[in-house]
Formats: sequence, structure tokens, C-alpha cells
Amino acid sequence: MGFQHPIERITTSPITYCNLFGVNSGKVQTYSSPEEDKLIIGNDVWIGQNVTLKPGITISDGAVIAANAVVTKDVPPYAIVGGIPAKIIRYRFDKELVKKLLETKWWEYSYLDFDDLSFKDNADDFLSSLITQIEAGELTQFKARKITL
Repeated sequence: MGFQHPIERITTSPITYCNLFGVNSGKVQTYSSPEEDKLIIGNDVWIGQNVTLKPGITISDGAVIAANAVVTKDVPPYAIVGGIPAKIIRYRFDKELVKKLLETKWWEYSYLDFDDLSFKDNADDFLSSLITQIEAGELTQFKARKITL
């Protein structure tokens, strides 16, 4: 969504935070978005084309954002959202499976070790096999690097 204007000031005009206009040049106060305006995008998230995301929201693990959506609020884990403003359309999986997926944090394991797992299986079967391999210590830990935009 870009720069957040200082809506708590009497005007959102740049004259209150930018010297470009020569107005009140001695009284201009620098304005920058607060630290909490950082956007957080979880693991295994799919964001469609032409999506607008409000700074400061969290797109939780496993979420899907439909193309052209305008997301102004946090998106829960494994929710599919769309529209203007974006609303929850449905969840990818039932609550119990979402809980298990979040607990296993499957994205913290190297997908190169997933040879014995079939992504074509339904999610419950895949997760059961994955948990067995995790408990047996057969999977290598993977740490993705964080990206700052």
C-alpha cells in the first residue's frame, strides 16, 4: 500500500512532513511509519497477482490471498481470502489438521528428504508420514533465510 500518511495530524498533506513545498520549513517534522508497520508473511503463503497489502498486518502460515485482493487485516493460518476488502472465503483444511500442520512446522525440514512422501496423498496421509519421519529423526532441519523488502 505504500507510504502511510500521518492521519493523526490535522492534515495528511506533505506540508507537515516534507520541505519540498517551502511552507513552514522551520516547523516541518519528519514523519516515518512506526516499526509496527512492518508486514509479516508466514511460511507456505501464496499471494496472487495484483494484491495490495496494508503495512503492519500478518499473513499467517499456509494462507492464500486471491488475485486483486486488498488485505487490510491479519490473515489466519491456512485461510483463503479474497475481495475488496479481503474476507475469509474458507479454510484450506479443517481446524484439527491446521493445528497439526502448525505444530509440525513442516517447512523447517529439508524438502530434499521428502522422497518417501507423496504430495499427491491427501494432507492427512502426508502429515502422518511426515510425523513418523520427524519422530524417527530421518529429516534434516532447514532454516530459510528471512527476506526484508
